[in-house]
Amino acid sequence: MLPIHQSLLQPLLVLGAERELVIVSATLASMTVFSIANLYFALGGLVFWSLMLAALQRLAKRDAQMSKTYVRHVRYRSYYPAHAHFTASLSHRTEQQ
Repeated sequence: MLPIHQSLLQPLLVLGAERELVIVSATLASMTVFSIANLYFALGGLVFWSLMLAALQRLAKRDAQMSKTYVRHVRYRSYYPAHAHFTASLSHRTEQQ
């Protein structure tokens, strides 16, 4: 039996949340802080980032790959209509002479 290293099994988390979502929330907060350059917006950006980080950490405790699961769920259709494909097999037809 081959041992599997633990790092291959654990998801990529930064500050206890999904890496991509932490980076996106930090980018949005820093854009708010630096684009307006006001003390109130700086505090608002910090509050926004801390609330987003807390929410993302709770989400990662529930499921560490929740965003990927949600994106896959959204891509699925609710109905897939049946239709013939041009490469479908013609073996079901009987030849008449």
